[in-house]
Amino acid sequence: MQNRARLSYLAVLLLLFVACESPTDQKLMGVQAVILEAVGDSKQLEASVSGTDALPAWESLNPGVVTVSRAGMVTAVGAGTATVRATLGSETAHGQVTVLPSVNVEITSATRVPGNPGWDDVTLRIRNTGGRGYYRTRFYRAASTPGGQPEIVSQMLTDIAIAAGQPELSAMTQIPASAEWAVIYSRDPHSMEYRTTACARLDGAAGCPAS
Repeated sequence: MQNRARLSYLAVLLLLFVACESPTDQKLMGVQAVILEAVGDSKQLEASVSGTDALPAWESLNPGVVTVSRAGMVTAVGAGTATVRATLGSETAHGQVTVLPSVNVEITSATRVPGNPGWDDVTLRIRNTGGRGYYRTRFYRAASTPGGQPEIVSQMLTDIAIAAGQPELSAMTQIPASAEWAVIYSRDPHSMEYRTTACARLDGAAGCPAS
């Protein structure tokens, strides 16, 4: 009888020990919001966890915007806002990942003043309303023959980096006096494809010819 009581007592102690060691107090409290500045960017997601050293498993609920590895490496595949989910045991938590739109350099003003004979000084005030990227500038004049293609009279072939949300800034250069309008070509950091994102007439007139 005493042995049976002793065994029952030991069994209760064992259950209490297991209960104390069980991770019943682990909590998955939240997921840190993330901003990715360009399609192709990646970043490690982070979740707030207590009561355990275990790491959550991850998934994207909007794979058209971001993909997420099971370990939490998120990669931007399209502009927009996506929800990601972390799972740890029976606990889940959600967070948001924002992917900024493509770089979009705009010309807010164009000013030219006479310089050396045959050359003018031009100042373009520009701003970026999209994500991180690069831009280049070309200056054109109209074709010399009817129906001909516009002529490039000056161009900057060096990529100029521009940050997301960068305040308006000035781009200054010398151009041939024959230049009639400027075109800005922009590209995203993980692409080599340029697109026309802005143009400006240097005589103050509205609209730009096709370049």
